[in-house]
Amino acid sequence: MMERTGASVQRLSRGEFDRGRILGQVDFTIPPGIRYEDLREKIKVPSVELLLEVLSDLPAHDAHSYEQEGHLPSSFAPKLKREFAQVRWEKWTARQIEARHQGMSYLFPLQTDLLAPSQGTFSPVRIYLHGITVLPAQAGPRALLTGDVEPGSAMYHPEEKGVVIRCGGGGPGEELLLVRELQAESKKRLSAREWIVGYRDRAGENGLLRLGSRDGS
Repeated sequence: MMERTGASVQRLSRGEFDRGRILGQVDFTIPPGIRYEDLREKIKVPSVELLLEVLSDLPAHDAHSYEQEGHLPSSFAPKLKREFAQVRWEKWTARQIEARHQGMSYLFPLQTDLLAPSQGTFSPVRIYLHGITVLPAQAGPRALLTGDVEPGSAMYHPEEKGVVIRCGGGGPGEELLLVRELQAESKKRLSAREWIVGYRDRAGENGLLRLGSRDGS
């Protein structure tokens, strides 16, 4: 995970993208667990102050400008798409899911489908996930930790007041995801305790809900 970020004021470069000399720069430590919109607010004021400082005496900053060091080939970041928010329970660790929530939930909340149990015939329900954190495996319910439980299996955990979900991969402390608020498509956002009341009948014979993708992707 990234631990530092920053802001730069730089000159334009002729014939090359993002290779201009640095006129001023400030860096920041990324606090653990911070979400994108909160990080944006944290760095906004220092970034504006840096720009004003450079513009207040541009000739002096230009005279002391310097080349970028350790420059990697520039690339364009891909646009965020809604499909990036579809959770891949069998592929992603809880830590990876939490990071994706922190980075893009301001635009697209993470989503999954509540599937029918193997013996049931319910239609899939699109669910949006909010209030996401990693839950150490030792703090989770034992029913989710047995070897035959598949990623995407979920249950309500009263002690944590949230829905706990088994994820794929990861080591100790990264197996489970805790979700404290959920929202069914076209419904209002609810606490996990309120949400489970309407969907506990979707659990299979093992008492677990099944989350995944309705198209199997």
